[in-house]
Amino acid sequence: MEGTTPVKAEKRQGMYKVVMEQFERAADVMGLDPGVRKILSRTNSEIVVHFPVKLDNGAIEVFTGYRVQHNNALGPYKGGLRYHPTVDIDSARALAIWMTWKTSLAGLPYGGGKGGIEIDPKKVAARRSGIDMAIEAIVTGDLPPDRSSRTCPRCPAF
Repeated sequence: MEGTTPVKAEKRQGMYKVVMEQFERAADVMGLDPGVRKILSRTNSEIVVHFPVKLDNGAIEVFTGYRVQHNNALGPYKGGLRYHPTVDIDSARALAIWMTWKTSLAGLPYGGGKGGIEIDPKKVAARRSGIDMAIEAIVTGDLPPDRSSRTCPRCPAF
């Protein structure tokens, strides 16, 4: 319309970007050593898996799962699996980093990790074995498992 100024759509800031801005501010305030800043500004390892699941209606759907391990300097990685349609590598990174900070600030001997499956469990009726296979793929992939989450019957054995 004539005489109006177009409004730019506000882009939602990703969780990881928010976490990194928080980290940079905190690191500046505390005068964090540059070497430690480099270590804590990156994740130790990440894995992405794509896996097929046969749904209860017979259709086959391919889902994506993520596992991010941020830092284990204080102990084994802690952080479970999140089942939600908005799960992505960005949110898994952010939640893993927050878990590192949370356990450290609470004085717990754990590092930070997080995993997730991009799925809406309220809308998708999937056979349990398919989801268990996904969890196994995430837990037994190239990354060591998160021993604290105990999300499937076989997980404690790993």
